[in-house]
Amino acid sequence: MALTFVFLIQLHLPTSLNPYLSQLLKHPFNPEINQTLAIKLTQLQSQLATQFIQRASLLSTEPDWQKLNTTIQQFKSQQTNLQNQIQYWRNLDSKYPNFPNLKLILSTLYLKLQDHQTAQKYLDQAKQLDPNNPLIDQIQQLINTQ
Repeated sequence: MALTFVFLIQLHLPTSLNPYLSQLLKHPFNPEINQTLAIKLTQLQSQLATQFIQRASLLSTEPDWQKLNTTIQQFKSQQTNLQNQIQYWRNLDSKYPNFPNLKLILSTLYLKLQDHQTAQKYLDQAKQLDPNNPLIDQIQQLINTQ
């Protein structure tokens, strides 16, 4: 297993490891060589991780990265806002379960969250309460097209 690993990555390792790899290939069962190589590989992994973190932090100062971060924060804020609205309307719906417009509002809010199953559930409840409401067909079309 270790030999396969060495052959697969030998081309991608720094040349400073080549003497250790040569020794490992000559004496694959020598615990001292295995231990030395394991330590060197661990050090290399640590160096690579440090370099990755440094490069990632450089990216975080770039305008595109900042724009992406701003967009993500706005999206999270919108999601939180939608969740708060849903909670508000669900509380009203629990107090007034026979009011179809509450169910239509909840259906559209869940549709905004891309939760089509829950949107359909509230729409079906609205249909039972007010089958002639023209908004039902419009919301059904939105659910079907998304």
